[in-house]
Amino acid sequence: MKPFKFKACLMLLFGAAFFGWLRSGLAAVFNVSTVNELRQALSEAQANGEDDTIYLAPGTYLVTEPLTYENPDGDGGHHLEIIGAGANSTILDGDEVSQILIIDTDTDRNGGDNGSRVLLQGLAFLRGQSARGGALWVYGADVFSISECIFQDNQANVLGGAIYFKRVGSLTVSSSSFLDNVSPGGAGAVYGLEVSEIFFSDSAVAGNQGYVAAVDFVQGETAEFTENYFTGN
Repeated sequence: MKPFKFKACLMLLFGAAFFGWLRSGLAAVFNVSTVNELRQALSEAQANGEDDTIYLAPGTYLVTEPLTYENPDGDGGHHLEIIGAGANSTILDGDEVSQILIIDTDTDRNGGDNGSRVLLQGLAFLRGQSARGGALWVYGADVFSISECIFQDNQANVLGGAIYFKRVGSLTVSSSSFLDNVSPGGAGAVYGLEVSEIFFSDSAVAGNQGYVAAVDFVQGETAEFTENYFTGN
């Protein structure tokens, strides 16, 4: 009987540890096919205390007011992934009346987003309109990645025709295109302020118009640009 009791205790301990691992690894998955579903998914994701993945079905999502993901601490340091079916298939369209997406993981401005990570992949951002970041405005993420996305025909009156970044820890942009974006007051495509690390690779930056360069990062620490194509800016 003693060996049996010993094995039973081991099983209980293992079960408790395994259950704890499952709890710590909780994640939420959202599958959306309309802009209202996307808005609701972002609203739930920003405060559910879990890692979140939002999958967007193919289609055009007409955005007439900005989509938002906002919290004071990166939702406790959890991760957000927004993944489309490909930039030629999943299109977020600001219709020249609205900024498309706002991501702010430090709304109380105390620098504490607890290591949040954000990924945008396989999406097109078209015809966004704003003062800063015509398509996308980002503040505070510890790690932010953009992969296989298109930003085209967006406009910002002040800075960052397509994207405006501020106080991001590490930024990676790969295999993406920035085409025909405009910012009369600043960088035609991408502007970043206090972005610590920048890795920009395998991307096309073409036909963007701005007061300064197409891509402009200020007060950062390190930047690596590799295998990119810049023309007509």
